[in-house]
Amino acid sequence: MNMAGMSGMKMPHMDMGKLEAASGNQFDLMFIDMIVPHHQMAIDMSQKALKQAQHAQLKTFARTTINQQQKEKAQLSKWRAAWSGK
Repeated sequence: MNMAGMSGMKMPHMDMGKLEAASGNQFDLMFIDMIVPHHQMAIDMSQKALKQAQHAQLKTFARTTINQQQKEKAQLSKWRAAWSGK
């Protein structure tokens, strides 16, 4: 995944080189560790949109995003716990 053109999406927790070099369970755990903060950022941005957005459509989108991302974070946490042995 090339994120070079996504200057607004720079996230220090994402080291794509390490992810690309990983495989198997190591890849799975690393992917989870990288995507969970991304999901949290989407939740945080959506909460801000609920407070500040003008258009109802965007607020609806923000609510949907919050609900979906929270569910996905919970599932990812369960998988991580199961697959890491912790």
